[in-house]
Amino acid sequence: RGRRDRDRDRDRDRDRDRDRDRDRRPDEHRPMREETRRPDAPLTPEEVAVMEVREVIKCLGTTTAEDCDLVSSQLELAIEERREAMGNHAMRMEWEARDAFKQVKQRLRQEAAGSVRQAIAALRQATPETLAALQRAVERKQSSLSEWLSPEDKEAVSEEAKAGLEAARLHIERLAADHARQVLRRLANAVTPEALEHLRSELEGALGEQGDQMGAEHAKVKEEAERVLEAAKARVLQMEELRAAAQKEVEKHLNTVKNFAADVAHAETEVQRVSEAVATAAANEERL
Repeated sequence: RGRRDRDRDRDRDRDRDRDRDRDRRPDEHRPMREETRRPDAPLTPEEVAVMEVREVIKCLGTTTAEDCDLVSSQLELAIEERREAMGNHAMRMEWEARDAFKQVKQRLRQEAAGSVRQAIAALRQATPETLAALQRAVERKQSSLSEWLSPEDKEAVSEEAKAGLEAARLHIERLAADHARQVLRRLANAVTPEALEHLRSELEGALGEQGDQMGAEHAKVKEEAERVLEAAKARVLQMEELRAAAQKEVEKHLNTVKNFAADVAHAETEVQRVSEAVATAAANEERL
């Protein structure tokens, strides 16, 4: 709200200064409607000089903060070189150039503040790899556009830059903590000793390499890691016990099947022997 009030007061002061400057102009030099002239009438030297100066004034509309001084110098030179040719129009062109330059300065101030704020917005989304570069970019923007920032804008963007840097650090802390928590979620589902060992090594690497980046989250994540790791160890141990019990049951059933198969084979052998004995006895009985 304070910033909006300052912007409103600044706009009001600017409008008042513009109106005061306009009222101070001599009547003969105020902007006036061009007299109607025939389309095929040749231009007078005064009109040619005025048109040339206005072409330079148009360039102010597309000028940037980097070349504003150059265009301003070119405009002053164009007016001086054509002052005699413009005659009574010279004063009016000076006022037009002054008004145009005021508008350009206002636009460049707004663009300068917007450019710095764009760099601050990028800084808020920084990663550990890009933080230093984005921070330098914000500082360069503030330095190179300093002359185009009003005292109020300088103070505002300075505070926003500090808040942006703090937001970037919090963002990096969240990224580092989220990476460790992703490993924790996978660790919570580990059911084999091999998976447990692999994920434990990955978790230790995440906590070691990115521990400093987590900031205040480091203690919380470490506590979560210890709790999840203990639970994962207990679950893997339980699964190993269940697998061992299941393996014993399988071996027991296999032994039973093997014993049954051996009994069946023995029974088949006995049946074969009895069958042969019966056949021999039957043969002997026929001979008798």
